[in-house]
Amino acid sequence: MWARARSESGFTAIELLLAVLIGTVGVISLIGTFDVSRRVTSYSEMKEAASHVAEQKMEELRTLDYGELALNAAPTASTDPDSPAFQVGGGGTTYRPDADSQATEPLVVDAASGAVQAAPEAWSDGRLGGQIYRYVTCVGATVAECEQGATTTAVRRVMVAVTVTNAFGPDKPIVMTTLAGDPETANGEGNPLDSPDTFCEDEGGNAIECVHNVGGTVSTYYLYDTPATSSTRQEITGGHPTHATVAASGTCSGGTTTGCPTPDLMGIDQPPAPVPTPPLYNYSNEITGGSTPGGAVVRRDTTCSGTPTTTDNTKGHMWVTNPISGSMTLSGDAALSLSTQTFNGATADALICVAFYNVPNSITDLVSNPPTLIGTAGYEHTTSWPKTPTALGIGLDFLDSSFGATIPSGNRLGMRIWTSSSAGADLVLLYDHPLHASFVQVNAE
Repeated sequence: MWARARSESGFTAIELLLAVLIGTVGVISLIGTFDVSRRVTSYSEMKEAASHVAEQKMEELRTLDYGELALNAAPTASTDPDSPAFQVGGGGTTYRPDADSQATEPLVVDAASGAVQAAPEAWSDGRLGGQIYRYVTCVGATVAECEQGATTTAVRRVMVAVTVTNAFGPDKPIVMTTLAGDPETANGEGNPLDSPDTFCEDEGGNAIECVHNVGGTVSTYYLYDTPATSSTRQEITGGHPTHATVAASGTCSGGTTTGCPTPDLMGIDQPPAPVPTPPLYNYSNEITGGSTPGGAVVRRDTTCSGTPTTTDNTKGHMWVTNPISGSMTLSGDAALSLSTQTFNGATADALICVAFYNVPNSITDLVSNPPTLIGTAGYEHTTSWPKTPTALGIGLDFLDSSFGATIPSGNRLGMRIWTSSSAGADLVLLYDHPLHASFVQVNAE
């Protein structure tokens, strides 16, 4: 009877204390979890706030003339390894753009004309705050080669680094970088990108980004690293061998089309610009014998008036639009904003060729049903083709009166680029990247 009565009794004091202890530990752990979650959320918010500040300051710098893209004084170095100023060297004459590399670039300092503030600037949004750092360097050249002038080939790297002053903020700065070339020397006749007379509008009469002074209806198409078998741009996840856009990569005859060439897509949407900036992938990673910052390598082929090869995909690259909804009659005026450099950074004159085509709706077999040529134009850099990534504004007058200029509804507009046989080096084309958003604009009557 005694044992039965004990089994029906309540908790003992020890059992009750143990239960309280377990519950307390659980509550403390839950509070800790909430605290970690709060810190993670705060970290994300701080990083986003710093990114917005960096984007705003970079946009301010984009409005400056090339000659103003220089520091107004030599920047001061820091001994804090987490500070952007830690990368300053040579008494304020050099900078390391990549904190994980020892490679330096000369800082561009111009006390008279420089409009980029060398001293850090405090920022605050009323809740968070930190410091803003700005740097301008010369890419692959000496400081003297960064000066404006008819023979300059240098490119300036513009950097904005934003820190957050908070114990739980990002321990590394948020960094944005862009490249700027001298617009006065991008084209022997002046760069259309820099011309105040340049004006373009879409079908609705709205002003749009333009690189060449053309009238009528202007359509803008961005170059993608996506086969045109897809109707929309696809995310780039890594480097790859050269796409087979002009030559068969396998069997393309007798009804077998699995190896037929497939042009890449060009579309109306700009490449996205996420934070952080994505890598610049190599679109021709099978090509050896030299270095490239990324993009596609285009080997020398024939002259601009010649017939380009259909047997080698490294000797040209082709893009097509999606099928157009209405017929398009081209005037022959076009402009190309192309980010480019010589392969391996060689010093050479170069001539690039651009051809436009009326492309069938179906691109399954362009060998049996080839595009129709509309016209061809060439562009030569008479001093030296850029040795580092540079955006060139290229005006084109391509219409050949012996060919039809109307693309029927349902067909596609196509464009092929190759390097002329007269060029002194192979070229690299950079596109489908937020810092290298190459695009073409065509005029329709």
